[in-house]
Amino acid sequence: MERTDLVLAALSPAGTATYTATQVQKLLFLIDRNITAPTDGPHFEFEPHHYGPLDLTLYHELSSLESAGAVIMTEPQGVGARSYRLTDAGMKQGEQTLASLPPDAQQYIHDAVEFVRSLPFAELVGAINHAYPEMAVNSVFAQARA
Repeated sequence: MERTDLVLAALSPAGTATYTATQVQKLLFLIDRNITAPTDGPHFEFEPHHYGPLDLTLYHELSSLESAGAVIMTEPQGVGARSYRLTDAGMKQGEQTLASLPPDAQQYIHDAVEFVRSLPFAELVGAINHAYPEMAVNSVFAQARA
């Protein structure tokens, strides 16, 4: 599976709903870390960062998907917080890719989407840091784990 296909499959369970940049990073981290075999991964090289695992190349993938008309990126003026959502075409492609995965991998992705979308920023970062302490070594939230 190509990285772009993985990104679309990962975002597709929420339809065209919006994801924050942090939600996208944590979602792809969880998928890349926990279901590598069915997705032919890992696809990214997440490193410990201020807010837990981060791979800047994921933003390049999202930018490429935006150029291809599969993703819409918005960045409210004065806020600086990017968000992403699938276009109808991106959702269709993502759903097709997701459906090609084994049922347990599909379920994991659905569960991971529900998890990352259900938590506010600080709780999401804290939960990932707690579950993956090796990714929290540079986190500004690292002290909260102890």
